[in-house]
Amino acid sequence: MKKMIFIATMIMLAAACGPRQPTEQEAEQLPTPETEQPTVPVLRTGNLLGLHTVYYELAPGVTTDQLIDFGKNKYFPEAEKHFPGLKGYVIKGRTGECVDCLGHLIFFESTGIRDQYWKADGGFTDPGMEARGKVSFWDESYELAKWSTSSTDWLIQ
Repeated sequence: MKKMIFIATMIMLAAACGPRQPTEQEAEQLPTPETEQPTVPVLRTGNLLGLHTVYYELAPGVTTDQLIDFGKNKYFPEAEKHFPGLKGYVIKGRTGECVDCLGHLIFFESTGIRDQYWKADGGFTDPGMEARGKVSFWDESYELAKWSTSSTDWLIQ
């Protein structure tokens, strides 16, 4: 009898913990391939990551949250449009030497994409200057804060 109770308990536990169909409300919240695409690129050998620490002095009345919002919703979406092969993210330091510092993580599909637009010293190439001229955010970014950066591009091996 004890074995039957134990077996019945295990079956009920397995049924309770096993896969189940989502409720109607849960099913409405599940992402679909048509509506939600991955936002993080797949990292592969030969991709290039640019890690840029941004040092800034905010303009009067501007908050760090406004600067982050600008980067996420305007700066990188427009840069990605005019610099094909680039994907950018705003990052914020959580630990270590740069707590609460802002930065940019820039993903390049290849070193060739980066080299098409930027020189090794960080200056623009001719095609980079042309693409930069199409981007409207440059002046606005300098209205929000004074910027300087320290950067390194990292090749994924």
